[in-house]
Amino acid sequence: MNRLWVRLAVSFAVVIAVTVATVALLAGFMRGFVGVGSGMMMAPVFAILFGPLQTVNRPALPAGGAGIAALRGRLRDSALSPEGSLAHE
Repeated sequence: MNRLWVRLAVSFAVVIAVTVATVALLAGFMRGFVGVGSGMMMAPVFAILFGPLQTVNRPALPAGGAGIAALRGRLRDSALSPEGSLAHE
């Protein structure tokens, strides 16, 4: 009987991990095509899986990383950077 509970717990954890990965991937596609809305897609699913208190920061983590990556690209192309367009004039 104990082995059954272990198997159920492992399979439940796998289902949660696959669900989270799928929702995060779809939210990433949504952010890539539309530019916004990844948190709106992840928050309801994460609230069901993890509860509302743990859901508050989880959609912000990938969005923050994507924002930092986009900001680095914009700064590289801006006049604030040594490689920017105004530095060569």
